[in-house]
Amino acid sequence: MSVDRIPVFWLTARQFLEGRSIRVVALLAAVPLLLGIIEIIAVGTDLQVRNMLGQGFQDLTIPTLLPLIALILASSALGNEISDRTLLYLALKPWSRIRIVLEKYAATISIGILIAIVLVFAAWALLGGVSSNFDGELLLAMMISIVLAIGAYAAAFTLLSLLITRVLMAGLLYVLIWESLLAQFIPGLRLLSIQHYVTSVYANVLADGSVAGSQLSSSGASVIVLITASGVFIILTWLRLQQMDLD
Repeated sequence: MSVDRIPVFWLTARQFLEGRSIRVVALLAAVPLLLGIIEIIAVGTDLQVRNMLGQGFQDLTIPTLLPLIALILASSALGNEISDRTLLYLALKPWSRIRIVLEKYAATISIGILIAIVLVFAAWALLGGVSSNFDGELLLAMMISIVLAIGAYAAAFTLLSLLITRVLMAGLLYVLIWESLLAQFIPGLRLLSIQHYVTSVYANVLADGSVAGSQLSSSGASVIVLITASGVFIILTWLRLQQMDLD
C-alpha cells in the first residue's frame, strides 16, 4: 500500500520500529517462548502443550502481557506527539483529525498484533514440535484473543494518552489493580473488564474445561462488547482531539 495514501500510519509505524519501545514490546511478547524453552529444559519431550502454554496464556498473557504491549505502543502513538509538541504539525496537514486518530490506532494494533502473534506462534510451534502435538484449537484461540485484546486495550490507552500526562503509570495501575486484581475477585466488576471478555472468547474457542474459568460470557456477546468498546474509545479519542488546543 502506498505511503502517500496512509502517511500517518507509516510515519507512526516507522517511529515504533525505530524507537526503544519496540524492544520492550518484543521482550514482553517473547515471555511465552522463553517459558516454553525453560519447560523443555525441565521436562524434555514429556510436556503437555495445552496445560503449559494454554494455561499460561490465560493466566499471564491475557491479563498482563497483552495489555502492557498495547499500553506501551498506544501511549506513545499520540502521547509522544503531544510531549514532543509535534502533534500541531500533523494537525496543520490537510488531514482530518479522525484520520489521524484512525491511522495512529491502525499502526498501533498492527505492530502490536504482529509481534505478539509471531512470538506466540513461535512458542506454540516449538512446544508442538518437541511434544509432537500441534494443537490447532489452541493456536486459533490464542490468535483470536491477541487480536481482540490488543485492539480493545490499544483503543482505551490511546484515549487515555490524551486525557492525562502520566499515561504509562495510570495504565500500569489499571492493568495490575483493575484487570488483574479487582475484576478477578469482585464478580460484578468483571463485566467492566476487557480481560473478562477476551478470556471468555479464548475459553469458548478452546472449549476445554481444564483451561476455561467460570462465569464466562458467550463468544458472540464478548466479541460485540470488545468491538463496540473499541469503537467508542476511538470516537471519544477523536472528540478529545477536536477539543484540544494544540498551539
